[in-house]
Amino acid sequence: TFTGQWHTIADAGLNPLPVQRPIPLWFGASAETAIRRAARLAAARIPRLEVSAEEVVCRYPSGEERRIRWDRLEQVSIVTNDRGPFADDVFWMLTGGDTTIVVSNDLPAIAALNERVCALPGARADQIIAAMGSAVNATFSVWHRTSLTDSIGARVH
Repeated sequence: TFTGQWHTIADAGLNPLPVQRPIPLWFGASAETAIRRAARLAAARIPRLEVSAEEVVCRYPSGEERRIRWDRLEQVSIVTNDRGPFADDVFWMLTGGDTTIVVSNDLPAIAALNERVCALPGARADQIIAAMGSAVNATFSVWHRTSLTDSIGARVH
């Protein structure tokens, strides 16, 4: 039983108990004050991923922000590990210039990222499918920039 300033929770339990101590607290937030509160109190801090037609942006709870424009993207990989299913075991890794963004496959914007990456010329959907079924330590190359001609005819490397 818990009695706080605004809430009382009677006869609550958690079974089975987590092995980790203290028991981790997870919060979700989108308002600035709620994000600061979650960053201060939570055991896990999940970045916020935004995917637009121009770029992908990852905002970390620490305040750090990483962004890669789609026209500057060089490589997309999916890295898997053998720690699942109760821990994050699938991560998207995007590289462009000297910026790398690594995010868990569990973020809400992953569907938008997947859709945008699959629209890149030469994207390997078979590698995405293989990664989603992987339970081992592996890296799947989904897309990498080759010598392409952009929409105005300039060569891009």
